[in-house]
Parts: sequence; structure tokens; C-alpha cells
Amino acid sequence: IYEAIGDYNETKYEESIAIWKEVLKLNQLSILAHNGIAKNYLQVEEYELAAEHFKIAGNRTLYSEAFWELRNVWLQDYLLIMMGAVFVFFVGYVVIKSTDKKFGYLSGVRNGIAKVKAVPIINQVLYMKTVSKKPSDSFYYLRRKEKGSYLGASIILLVTFLSYLLFVAGKGFIFQFVDLKDLDLGSIILGFVVAIGLFILCSYLVTSIQDGEGTLGQIFKGVAYSFYPFIIAAIVTTLFSYVATTNELFLLNTIMVIGCVWTLALIFISVSEIQNYTVGETIKSILLTILFVVVILLVFSFVQMTLRQVFVFFEEFIKEVWRNVIG
Repeated sequence: IYEAIGDYNETKYEESIAIWKEVLKLNQLSILAHNGIAKNYLQVEEYELAAEHFKIAGNRTLYSEAFWELRNVWLQDYLLIMMGAVFVFFVGYVVIKSTDKKFGYLSGVRNGIAKVKAVPIINQVLYMKTVSKKPSDSFYYLRRKEKGSYLGASIILLVTFLSYLLFVAGKGFIFQFVDLKDLDLGSIILGFVVAIGLFILCSYLVTSIQDGEGTLGQIFKGVAYSFYPFIIAAIVTTLFSYVATTNELFLLNTIMVIGCVWTLALIFISVSEIQNYTVGETIKSILLTILFVVVILLVFSFVQMTLRQVFVFFEEFIKEVWRNVIG
């Protein structure tokens, strides 16, 4: 190992690679060996092998560097082809669109898409796109039950959870710091359901005290239909993480922040429109809702710890009785 490190420091990369291979024959799980041989592969421009060993070693920083080089080589090979494909697609789109206006040969396709969108449940779920673009009017129609539905809202929350799970567990290696096998899926599901459910329930309780006009069901639909930006941001960020390096980390974070902020803004507007509140009343209501959620979680945690201690006490008591009296 010392000899391999010395050869690397003296820029004898091929010699160092040969020695590291001997080390790996003795121990295939050596993180030190995988890191060492990968650094040498990086220097001799064997980027694919370098990335492979950096991934085994869990070295995301240097893996990103090797992946950047691989991506750069790929772009040099296919950039002109990609630009040509984009140009052909753009020209084809313009030609088809202009000729379709004259001859209408895509009317059947448009009618088919319109029929699919007209299916009640699909229409109800896709209404979240309208909510993200025109929130004030959209929440008004939700409140009057002219648009949306409880089933649509439930499906949206399910899609929200799946997109969140994809973001948590499905990102590319560079940005995925938790292995899928180490995730507690039960806790994630429970946390998601409890967080959303408590917010909706506490919002209803607070607005009931503050003379709000919305019902529990309207609040549920308003919150659910606000998650469209988060869903898009989570999916886009996850997909982009497979072709991004640490240099694009800021861009990934920006996409996710925009999605979250947009969703929070929609939730704010939903409370305002559904409860018929002013801006000040909405801020007060949401702050009180968050306070109630925190208090409930603290009380629940305290009760859980107390019950656990009581259980441990009786368990130890029974064991002691068994040893000293019965045993």
C-alpha cells in the first residue's frame, strides 16, 4: 500500500495501478484500495474505471470529477448530433403546426386527447395545473365544489408522496447519501401522513376559532391541490441528478427550493381564499396552525416516552419478581 501511494505521488500511475490490483486481490472490500486505484485511473484518463471504483469506495466528490470528464467526452461525441436532432424537431414542429391549421389532419389526435382529459377523475387530478397558474380563481371553484374532488385530492397526495419518496431514495449516486436499504419506509410514510394530516386538522381547528368559512374537506382539497409545483420539482430534480455533477448542485437546490416555495405560496392562498381571510388574518391563522402542530407533536412525543418508560419499568419489575419469588 505504501509503495502504491509512493508511486502515485511520483506520477508512476501504471505501476501504482498494478500494485493496487494486487491489494484488491487480497481484499475486494478495501475502500483505501478502491480510492487509490481510482485516483490513478483518473490521472491516466480511464474515467469509466475511475468512476466505477470511486462509486465502490463511496467517494462522491472524486466520482463527480470522473463523471464530469465522462460527460464531457460524451458531449463532444454527440453534441452536433443532438443539436441537429433538436433543429429537425423544431422545424418539424413548426411545419406540422402550420400545416395542421390548414388541413386539420391532427384533429383526431386532439379529439382523442380531449376525450381522455374529459374523463372525470383525470380532469379532477389535472386541475392541479390550473391551480398552480391561477390559484385565486381555482380555489374559489374548489370551495364551491365546481372543480376538483376528494378522490382527486387523495390521488394528488399519493403522487406527492411517491415523488417525495423518489426524491429521497432515487437520486443519482453523487447526490444520494442514504442507501435504499437503510431507509425506514414505515417512518417516512407515517411522517408524511402525520405532517399533512395534522396541518389540515389544526388549520380547521384554528379557522373554526377565527370564524373561517371553510370546511375540513375544503381545506383538505386546498392543501392537496397545492402540491403540483413540489411534484414537478421533485421529479425534475431526481432525473437531473443522474446527469449532474457537484458543479450543478446549486441548480438542483434552486429547482427544489422554487417548487417548495411555490407550493407553500399556493397553500397560503388556499387558506386565504377558502376561509375568506385578509393577508394578515391568513398569516395569523397559518402561524397558529404551525404552533398547534408543534405542540401536538411535543405532547405526543412526551406521552410516547412516558409510556415507554412505564413499559420498561413493569417489564423489569416482572423479571425481578420472577427471579426472586417464582424462580
